[in-house]
This record gives sequence, C-alpha cells and structure tokens, in this order.
Amino acid sequence: MTTWISSKSLRDFAEIKKLFQANSGDRSYGENLSVRDHMLQTASILRQAAAPDAWVIAGLLHDIGWQLGGESHEEAGARFSYTYFGAKVAEPIRLHVNAKRWLVANEAGYEASLSTTSRATLALQGGAFNQVESQSFAAHPYFDAAICLRRADDQAKVIGLQSPGFDTYRETLLKAMVT
Repeated sequence: MTTWISSKSLRDFAEIKKLFQANSGDRSYGENLSVRDHMLQTASILRQAAAPDAWVIAGLLHDIGWQLGGESHEEAGARFSYTYFGAKVAEPIRLHVNAKRWLVANEAGYEASLSTTSRATLALQGGAFNQVESQSFAAHPYFDAAICLRRADDQAKVIGLQSPGFDTYRETLLKAMVT
C-alpha cells in the first residue's frame, strides 16, 4: 500500500532535518558527546523498547531546543515540535526536565544514578519537586511519556556508541506530522 505524502510534509521533514544537522548539534553539552548523538541514542533506546512512535520522535527531538537558543531548551523544543507534531510529541519534550525533578523526589537512588552534568543542572532546573508539585505532575496526561523519555534520556550518554541516523526515522516522522 502506498501512502500519500504531501509536499508540505516533505518540506517540514527537510526543515527538521536541517535544524537537527545544524553545526550547533555537534557541540557537547557537558556529557562528552554531541547533542545530536545524544538525541539519536535517546530515540534508538525508545525504538528498541517498542515505545509509541510519538515517544520515539520526542526522544529524537527532545534537546533540539539547544539549537534554537533563547528560553529553556525544553520549552523551545516543545514549541518547535508542536508546530509539526502537536501535543503528543511536544508535551513529553516540554516535561522531560520536570520528569527528572519528579524522579529525584519520588524514586530512591535516582539522583545518585544521574550523570555529573544532570546532577549539576538539577539545581538550575529547580531541584526536586515538593509533594504538591509531585502530585500535580503525576496527574498530567503526558506523565508516562515524560517519565519514559526521561529514563531514555538518562541512558543515552554512551560515548562512541553508533546509533541509527536521522534518516532512519523519516517514515515515522512523516506519519506523525500534523497536516
């Protein structure tokens, strides 16, 4: 069965790919691997875990906000992703930092398992949630997606690991685009 793909979707895919491959994606963000390699590892982990396509895409784009600059990377990345994929991709991206804050507050040993960089940024991101914040976050409709993304994000820091490239996600991205 042939799926019809609009020229707008193809242009959107090209725009996303261009930003993903921008030189700023080559820089390290403190984990001794590039932002781009980290995002590819995250998406690969989620795909291998048979996560829903929207979660895989969120993994692929969760740190794209670092290439956009300005506000917090999770807000910039969510705004960018919402344009192309809607809330199913954008919300886990927006919430992946708060998922770390929730996990620190609610899962014994989680903070100690974080990389040095993730522990250092935790304070800048507001630290562990208090009880009220934890309850509110756990009630969010994208809570499960955000926690799953966060766990993959934490694992996706393997220096030198070769992950499938961006183009291996082409069909997944095109199928998920809002038209």
